[in-house]
Amino acid sequence: MTTNGSKYAPVPGKIPGTTINLGGHELVLAPLNLDQVQQFEEQIGKLGTPASAKEALEQAVPIIHASLQRNYEDMTEADVRGLLDVGNFPMALEALVSVSGFVKKGEAAPASR
Repeated sequence: MTTNGSKYAPVPGKIPGTTINLGGHELVLAPLNLDQVQQFEEQIGKLGTPASAKEALEQAVPIIHASLQRNYEDMTEADVRGLLDVGNFPMALEALVSVSGFVKKGEAAPASR
């Protein structure tokens, strides 16, 4: 049972997603929940089209943090910034877009079944 008494409370490390190596740690990027999609709607629409590296970080780091925090509730945004680097940032962004079911600008949406 969870500490808050709800059987529906998230269990850290139990939300499936995409495993990615960040700073030498194998971490699971979880899909954004619906509240997070609404919270980050404007930033999500801008992902992949930043005017600068600074803008890319400002748009993506809070979203990556939200995704990771679903499984690692004690992870801070500062932790995420420390784990991301120029080598893994594009992979983390791609994994987040993919696991959350978003389509990158310029790509066709997957055909429905």
